[in-house]
Amino acid sequence: CDERVLENLGSIYGKLGEWNKAETTFKEIIHLKRMSQGDDCSENAKILDLLAVSFIEQDRYSDAIEHLQEALRIRKVNLNEEDDEILASLNKLAFVYKSLQMTEKMLEVKAEFDEIQRR
Repeated sequence: CDERVLENLGSIYGKLGEWNKAETTFKEIIHLKRMSQGDDCSENAKILDLLAVSFIEQDRYSDAIEHLQEALRIRKVNLNEEDDEILASLNKLAFVYKSLQMTEKMLEVKAEFDEIQRR
């Protein structure tokens, strides 16, 4: 319950443009979930995405990468490979790579995305 309140608070901070406060709040939620449910808790993928968005909104694309990669890893552990959440994670990661002009990485992620969609 406390984690849900914190998630709402972090989202409100984000809507207000208070990205540092949102970042701190999302990091706290991730810590709490890891302590109580382990590293592969599927709910952490959502919070990692929110944390990455807070970095993207601050033009801190490099900081967003590790969180998007971790969210994708967790989703691959917990979900069917063709799940829409995995495709959404790949799409976000490709966007960040493109924003950083990391063309090779972006193409790798896009190829994985396309391969999943062909199945």
